[in-house]
Amino acid sequence: MKKLILLIIILISGIAFGQKAIEINGKITIYNKLPKEWNDISGIKIVNFNNAVTESELYDLGFRNVVYPNLSSYQRRGNIYMDIPNDYFTYPVIDFIQVQIDNYDQQQLDNDASALKIQSYKSDGQIAHKRIWDRIIRKFDNGDITNTQFKNISNILFDAILPIEFGLWYVAKAKVDALTPPSNAEMLAILDKVKEIINNYITENY
Repeated sequence: MKKLILLIIILISGIAFGQKAIEINGKITIYNKLPKEWNDISGIKIVNFNNAVTESELYDLGFRNVVYPNLSSYQRRGNIYMDIPNDYFTYPVIDFIQVQIDNYDQQQLDNDASALKIQSYKSDGQIAHKRIWDRIIRKFDNGDITNTQFKNISNILFDAILPIEFGLWYVAKAKVDALTPPSNAEMLAILDKVKEIINNYITENY
């Protein structure tokens, strides 16, 4: 009956099946797999230990099961110890203090669907932002626009497209749409391309 009760407790608590621990000279060592060799209490080396030893022999050597307590969201495990009354190794449950609760809650918010969505918008925006400026500088380097035109289009676009760096594509769209179209054909083509990039992204992702 005692063994049955212990088994039920272990099952409820969440034993890591196959995981054992032993305390030697005050140090607790956890084994996910038994070692291939082991020295018994008399110092004799046991070879093929992991395959030859029985549960009863493990018990006699001091090995015990490791039991993991169930934790709530606001709890953590302490250091492993030997639960003498229940005859297994386990962990104390430590409740979070308020600052830890607040940090945990914020971490959950930082990784919820909304946070991941804006992170994706932001990541895509940073790539698009770089490519837009690459395109503009490339046109300048290729002689498609003059130095003055490069400065003008840069001044026109800088504030308008910066919001996509932060994932705020709709803000950028509103700013770009409000810009006065330049009279120069090359500069107008740049502006139209920027509008196309932003509009296409919003259509595909919102």
